Amino acid sequence: MDNAHIFLKRLGTDINNPALAFDDAGTAVLEFDGTYSVTLQLMAEWDAIYMFTEVGTLPDEALGEKAVQLLSANLFGIQTGGGVLALEPTSNTVVFSKIVYLSSAEYELQYQQVEHFLHFAEFWRSTLHSEQVAVMPEGTEVLTIPPEMQMIRV
Repeated sequence: MDNAHIFLKRLGTDINNPALAFDDAGTAVLEFDGTYSVTLQLMAEWDAIYMFTEVGTLPDEALGEKAVQLLSANLFGIQTGGGVLALEPTSNTVVFSKIVYLSSAEYELQYQQVEHFLHFAEFWRSTLHSEQVAVMPEGTEVLTIPPEMQMIRV
């Protein structure tokens, strides 16, 4: 059994969903109270799982204002926890995604990445449905990039 299947089996056990498994297409879906879902896509060649969820749909008249907000949030991953917010142009659906690499971390760190992804997804789900500008809640962990991983050096 590879890292992804081991991770998903343990995640299923921890969230009380022991049947959680990848289907033949390498996809698994986490359902939350019937209100939204998170898709986990196996990326075997990278030993990773790609997570994504819809966090909202923007009306045409709000595209300009909200697009700036989304782009600003993506800057350095500060307001996304390292995830990415994107706009599907034909439906104006905002999708939040993140990759969890499995070979480079222990299960607890992988689980924490999934948990943070869910918190940020919920934050953006509520933010996009309100008239407020996104302000990260007090005490929110900010993604820090170790110096050896930084692309820009001074």
